[in-house]
Amino acid sequence: MAIDATQSIHEPRHGLAVASLVLGMISLLLFCVPWISVPAALAAIVMGAVIRHRGPHRVGSDSVVMATVGVICGGVAITLIVVILLIAAITGAFYEQQHPTIVAPPRRVLPQPYEPRLPAAPPMDDSGRYIVTPREMPVQRAGVAGD
Repeated sequence: MAIDATQSIHEPRHGLAVASLVLGMISLLLFCVPWISVPAALAAIVMGAVIRHRGPHRVGSDSVVMATVGVICGGVAITLIVVILLIAAITGAFYEQQHPTIVAPPRRVLPQPYEPRLPAAPPMDDSGRYIVTPREMPVQRAGVAGD
């Protein structure tokens, strides 16, 4: 029996299995960026579960292996994210216990009645003339006309 050159000697790969593998690896590589890795990991787990549910007799054993690796990578990424979030929450709670934030209760400021205040009158002597202090005296310059 001759092998046709157009036929593939490998089993056909299923697109969901490849997508599961790629998304699982992306989620594992980018686990520090949760808004990318969490959706990618969940999609990898769902696609891999669909392929694994179909079985190797329908999609091929290579596809099942790729889907399994995608599910494992997605699960590891989710686990890493959860562990990092737990560590951050625990260390943040301990930091708050050691360095509490002191928050004073808000002070109630009662409204005061309005009393207009007049400026203080300058000092006067016994004759009723204002007393001029040395710093309020006009400066006279010697030799300059017009001052």
